Amino acid sequence: MDKQDNKNNSMKLEKPHVRVEQDRGMISSLEAQKRDTDMARRKSNDWLTQMPLIPKAAFIKFWFAGAIYFFFGWSIMFYGYDSLDMMVIIGVVIGVLVDLIANRILIGIDDARQKMPRYLMFCKRKLYYMFFNILYSIFLCLGVAGFYAIMNIKSKTEIGVEPILFGVIYTILDFICLFVRNFAVDKLLSRR
Repeated sequence: MDKQDNKNNSMKLEKPHVRVEQDRGMISSLEAQKRDTDMARRKSNDWLTQMPLIPKAAFIKFWFAGAIYFFFGWSIMFYGYDSLDMMVIIGVVIGVLVDLIANRILIGIDDARQKMPRYLMFCKRKLYYMFFNILYSIFLCLGVAGFYAIMNIKSKTEIGVEPILFGVIYTILDFICLFVRNFAVDKLLSRR
């Protein structure tokens, strides 16, 4: 009889303990649910989350291109490199930093619809895609150099390369290439 009473007493002691733990779990899950609801409400009212993806992508791409030209282009210019060599060096640096940093930021600010890869040329997290990003950035930098060469031929004074206009032209050329790629992909997918 003593063994059975001890067993009943221990079960009585365990049940309230289990109930308290379950109640704590329910309270914390309710608090977490309320916190998530509050966060979603704040997030839905945030002007940055309501902004379309194109201006976000354009600003980040413009800022990276301009900042990299500011730090690398103006510092390399004093060593007397040829402008073509300088654009290749800047293209390599932009390609590496865009692959390592900018694409991660752009994918991170994407909403749940996963539309940001339409605004990135190569967005996979593989090492060989960095090589493609480098080649693509060199191509865009050479396009910027070609734009400046055409502008200098048409104008009577030489227009120097500066970070803001470099970033704007780089971003415009990037979006032109992305438009062509997306148009071609959409046409290929519509044929299937």
